[in-house]
Amino acid sequence: MIDIYKLTTKTNKMSLLYVEDNAMVREDTQTMLDIFFENMTVATNGVEGLEYYNNAKYDLIITDIRMPLMDGIAMISKIREYDQEIPIIIISAYDENYNLYNIKHLNIEAYITKPFVVDDLIKTIYKVSS
Repeated sequence: MIDIYKLTTKTNKMSLLYVEDNAMVREDTQTMLDIFFENMTVATNGVEGLEYYNNAKYDLIITDIRMPLMDGIAMISKIREYDQEIPIIIISAYDENYNLYNIKHLNIEAYITKPFVVDDLIKTIYKVSS
């Protein structure tokens, strides 16, 4: 069982970049993430996410894959050119083999499919923050 108090104590010191293009999913997930992260930046596509990443220091990235302008795989690939260590969690409605094949080399902490179980995301955040 995860101690939520301990988790929030750790995550409140972390900075999060959350990238999601679907407004409804973004708002619902952001509401949940607000419990854990005091320092969260929200982007609506990969280009915006990469721009935020290039201008600030983050401890964790949570991103979707399919987004306009630049998808999550392309954004992660660009980030990995400079940073192999930052933990990245993908939350996506797509779990087809193409995506799994393309992200295998990107050193991802977790791939969670939508609709996701909140406990799965919380457990992954706990693992990353430990």
